[in-house]
Amino acid sequence: MSRDCFLVRAVVKTVKHNGWCLAQAENSKGDVEASSWIDVHPKYECQKGACISVGVISNSRPGGAKWFAVSVKEYIPRTTQCRWEAWQDGDTALTLPDTANGSSHAGIQLQCWKCGTAAIKSDQIHRVKNNAVWTNTSRIIGTRIRDEVSYNKFKRTKVQSVMCSGCNAILGTCYKEPYYDSDTQRLKEGQDFPCFKLTMFKNQPGNATEFNLVLVGSSMASVQQSIAKLITTQEWEDFMAANPLQGRMNSAAFELIASLKAEHQEKQAEIQRKRTAVERDERQLRMDRRKLEQEDAERQRRVAHREAVATAELERTRAALEKVTLQQANITRKEQALRRDQVTSVQIREQEAQALRKKHDELHAAHLHLQTQKRQLQQSLGAPPPYWRGIDGKYETKFMQGKIEASMNASSGQSSTGCACRHTFKVTKVERIENMRLWRNYCSAQNDVRDRLAKANETGSGLPENLCATGGLRAALEPARILDEDINEFYMFHGTSEDTMKIIIEGGFDERVASDGGLYGAGTYFADQACKSAQYCKGSGQTKCMLYSRVTMGWAYAATGGFKGRRPPPIPGAAAIPHDSIFARGAVARHGEQIHNEYIVFRQLAYPEFVIWFTCGECR
Repeated sequence: MSRDCFLVRAVVKTVKHNGWCLAQAENSKGDVEASSWIDVHPKYECQKGACISVGVISNSRPGGAKWFAVSVKEYIPRTTQCRWEAWQDGDTALTLPDTANGSSHAGIQLQCWKCGTAAIKSDQIHRVKNNAVWTNTSRIIGTRIRDEVSYNKFKRTKVQSVMCSGCNAILGTCYKEPYYDSDTQRLKEGQDFPCFKLTMFKNQPGNATEFNLVLVGSSMASVQQSIAKLITTQEWEDFMAANPLQGRMNSAAFELIASLKAEHQEKQAEIQRKRTAVERDERQLRMDRRKLEQEDAERQRRVAHREAVATAELERTRAALEKVTLQQANITRKEQALRRDQVTSVQIREQEAQALRKKHDELHAAHLHLQTQKRQLQQSLGAPPPYWRGIDGKYETKFMQGKIEASMNASSGQSSTGCACRHTFKVTKVERIENMRLWRNYCSAQNDVRDRLAKANETGSGLPENLCATGGLRAALEPARILDEDINEFYMFHGTSEDTMKIIIEGGFDERVASDGGLYGAGTYFADQACKSAQYCKGSGQTKCMLYSRVTMGWAYAATGGFKGRRPPPIPGAAAIPHDSIFARGAVARHGEQIHNEYIVFRQLAYPEFVIWFTCGECR
């Protein structure tokens, strides 16, 4: 326990029946904090409400206050006629640093603490040293000089007291002639006489700081800015050490120091502004990340719920299948019993077995159908493919690079009509595009196609030609479960420029900007041969880009000749409903003049999933 003694100011709050007093500290000192409680011995005979200056040590009495008084002296609190702010009066008040002789003190003004009559202006201040303000004149508003003259043995000159004319408080000392400067060991130079030395505040033992003069200004911030612009003694000494040829204090030197100081402060302010901006951006980034995480968690929760429902349905189907299997086993045992009894009911047993096999096949088909419905449900709800990250952006995929390059080279020049463009493609990079907005639009368009095909199947009006086998790409590039053969969904190439590619991966394929001059209407064109799409890849360098997209053909119209328009021909028997797409088969369309297979889709039935960066060599 510390036994150091500290002098503080306190007020007696309680006097007990045995004479012991309990006082509360009004100011902090050392380990003693303001509002701390102090035990006072009865021998000091303190009265309740008395203001005392007390020396305290840590209290060792059991059950007593934290501090114990070892000396007590009564004091009379000073009062002021003015209402000062906390930054002007008290332990947290602003103070002035030591400043260079003759430097600018712009914005610094002081008044008498007790009544405010005496007022020192900024142009009357010569310097500040050790909490004392030295003026360059004796004509200070609201002050007067006492007639009594005394001799200051340290300054080796005669002095007179300076008083406030409003309250007669002693503010400092008047020097009418040069005095002995202890710093230079000679008479003071560079200062006008007569002058005043005015004390700003006093630190008395056991009491709070007692102010004679207080800083005044429009606000605390404005006074702090003025203090920050002062040229301190240390700054002047550092400048003189770096510029010994400057010789002496003058206005040019002060202006140079002030400009350097202002430049430094501006740099610090700029650094603080940048730091604040970075912190603000980091906070916004954290908020965005939390929002994305919450949205992803909600999406995963919905998908998990639907998967749980589908799994429960599968379990019920599996249970029914097991029940049928058990029934089949029972029937088999019955057949064996009937055979032992030589019952001539072979035809009956065969019919029962055939019915059970049919039931088994129906349940197995239902099981596969439920799995397909589960996958279609996930895609219809806008759930991304399982290998996606689920966050919008471009992601390089090494897995698809070799497969796509092999497919591009294998498909080049495979037209049955004699395509001569057998290029050698070298894929340098493949990027997967994850854009949940475009993906949801694509899934919504697929749902419309599924509904239309389902109605066509129910009414018996016929289903479209299965195009998945035509391209020959599904089995080579992706597992069969990724693509939906029922709605003719598969991967296709689309050639374009780099600028147009950036627009497509952000906004999707838009046939509204397509040209009416196309051979098969104003739609979006795709090919299952890379050599065909490479004809539309534009760029100034050797490396070009091509889109490898998911394409849903749905109910496709098989073109035999050219076609103009912004929508496909209508479905037979339904003049108001157009086909979903147009399929121009090589060596068939345009009366046999079509070289490559071309696929034209409308209504956002394509999604740009991969961007292929490649170089094209000479023909093989």
